[in-house]
Amino acid sequence: MRKLLISFVLFCLILAFFGCSSNKVSKEEKKEISKTTIYKPENVKVPKWIFEKLEEGDFVIGISPKSFDYDKMVDASKGMAAVIKGRNTGSYSISKYASQNAGEDDAYAEFELNVSSSIEEVKRIYNSLNLIDETYLYGFFIGLYSMKECEIEKAFVNISELTEPEWISEEEMIVTDEVILSKAFATSINLDIAWEKAAENARIEMGKFLEKDVQGLLKSTDEKIDKSVAVETTIKTCKMDITRSHIVANIKDGLFSYKVFIEMKMER
Repeated sequence: MRKLLISFVLFCLILAFFGCSSNKVSKEEKKEISKTTIYKPENVKVPKWIFEKLEEGDFVIGISPKSFDYDKMVDASKGMAAVIKGRNTGSYSISKYASQNAGEDDAYAEFELNVSSSIEEVKRIYNSLNLIDETYLYGFFIGLYSMKECEIEKAFVNISELTEPEWISEEEMIVTDEVILSKAFATSINLDIAWEKAAENARIEMGKFLEKDVQGLLKSTDEKIDKSVAVETTIKTCKMDITRSHIVANIKDGLFSYKVFIEMKMER
């Protein structure tokens, strides 16, 4: 009976040992699967104008998900290009802050928004845009648009050879007597949304260097002081251009996400 008990205990110890080893491998494998990796397809060349603004001409980029319906795909990217062009031409960066303090209870809220200064202007731009060049990247259609019909000299870059540019690590804002350079980034599972949001963030950051219009409100009640402060800053930004960009495609758990860096310039 004693030998049987000892044998049973040894069997349980061996089983527990291998069970722990199995669980350890499983956790390591799971950790490896959850690791984020940068995706760079081999032998994929795209136009250089995606990453650097052409020296001559007034161009804007539009992006849309790849589709079998070519006309619908181009129309969607053209719509995005018109909105970006409109907001770069003239837009309002709105920053709102609100707080309330009533005794021990307090609340706080804040948001930032960048909106077009004129819907009619965006429509006019949309109707005037011409598709100059196009390409596909990461399952998205990328179009180069201009309000003038023209031809461009094409130059290409290999995606697998791209490295993080130095300008990304430089100061977010560079202000001189001639220009203001604003840099921002955004991440999304959709390349078009990441691009739009990065451009919006760059405009908002640029707006913080311009004049601010601040309003405040203070009110009191009969029995207790109820302080409510609302601050709204509305800033007009005009004549901006996206000068450089950088795209990082990440894969995690089999899902893609895109981090877009944008550099925007405004002449003073």
